[in-house]
Amino acid sequence: MVTAADRTKLIGTNQVLNVFIDDIDFCAKYAPFDNKRLQSSVQELSWQAGYKRSGSDVKYGSKNSVMGIISGVNQDKLNGSRGVLYIIEEAGIFKDLLSMINLIRPSVEQGTSVFGQLLAYGTAGDSQSNFQDFQEIIYSPNGYNMQPLDNVYDKEGQGRQQITVFYPAYLNKDDGCMDKDGNSDVTKALLELLVDRYKIKYGSTDINTITKRISQYPITPQEAILQTNNTMFPVSDLNERLNQLDNNPGEYDDVYVGELVQKDGKVEFRPTGDVPIRNFPTKDNKLQGALEIFAMP
Repeated sequence: MVTAADRTKLIGTNQVLNVFIDDIDFCAKYAPFDNKRLQSSVQELSWQAGYKRSGSDVKYGSKNSVMGIISGVNQDKLNGSRGVLYIIEEAGIFKDLLSMINLIRPSVEQGTSVFGQLLAYGTAGDSQSNFQDFQEIIYSPNGYNMQPLDNVYDKEGQGRQQITVFYPAYLNKDDGCMDKDGNSDVTKALLELLVDRYKIKYGSTDINTITKRISQYPITPQEAILQTNNTMFPVSDLNERLNQLDNNPGEYDDVYVGELVQKDGKVEFRPTGDVPIRNFPTKDNKLQGALEIFAMP
């Protein structure tokens, strides 16, 4: 089953189901596979291998099927289904990706056994992206029964120690950066990507242009989940700083936390045990927060 937020992400030039149709048609013409089909409908986004004998409604053959499901509005269409492969196309634009993953997981699991595969891919670098959900899944693979890998992709001090599979832009760059066998010249590809970014950063005046370019051709996972809503702030730089803070537990050790009080006509700083708000937005509006001073005057 292949699902996407809307039909345009499933069917159309170079979209996943069009590529699938080209492949099965090629196999039917030139490969020794059984080419009989019980169903083949672009309109219904449904294909099933097999055949019927004359005068009978009994279905023969493998009866393997591929279905396209539009689930951007109604994710319940996938509820209760069973399959060996679920593909979430352009997962970054789902409004509630975590809900989608949690909904499909029972469709490929039976107790502690796993009989199917869940494949979600795409970038989260646009104004529609729910990049918090994407980031949660990418950096918490064990919590969603996904294969964890050592995080060798991010810069030091960013991301987390484990991660899902990441496919960077320097492994998919042609233009003379790939040999006839598909092996990438990583060094050349990285240099060309960085030169491209340099030209955009210093050759344009729109701060969002470089951010969108980075998110569409990411070198690290952190770049792939950049939020690119229209903003006047340097998103990529702020994101890098945020990750430095998140990955350094002692970053706030020398920050003064307390309150300002008036004594003998003067304002003085008094340390307190109040807890600052460092995770935002909050679940409710009841946290008191605290005053922080990073350097005394």
